[in-house]
Amino acid sequence: MSFRLLGNISGILLLFQILPFVLNFVNRKLIKSKSPEFRTLMKWLRKIHKYTGALLLITALIHGFMAFGTIRFHTGSVLYVMVILTAASGLGFHKKKKKRILQMHRFLAGVMFLFFLLHYFFPGALSSLF
Repeated sequence: MSFRLLGNISGILLLFQILPFVLNFVNRKLIKSKSPEFRTLMKWLRKIHKYTGALLLITALIHGFMAFGTIRFHTGSVLYVMVILTAASGLGFHKKKKKRILQMHRFLAGVMFLFFLLHYFFPGALSSLF
């Protein structure tokens, strides 16, 4: 398996991670659907959220090691740190059920997505700075 394939799998897993938030936001602001199909989809996405997050942690780490063979300061390593922080805040919310932790989780997820875009479109962006 190539590091590119694992990168694509990691990207798909990341999309599954943010899809519930995006769909819920779009539905609340634009569509306002109360259909049973939409609710079923949202329930399924919430159910797999933890599992796709755990898989993302694993596949992204393997992807990075396959690409470089070591840990290097790169847009991918910064993205991976964001994945870890987002996962930790999600786990913290799951354990404590505090609104502030959920807000932090969502904020970190947004920052993580921005780093994903940077990594996807400009993977060598940090190497030109340092």
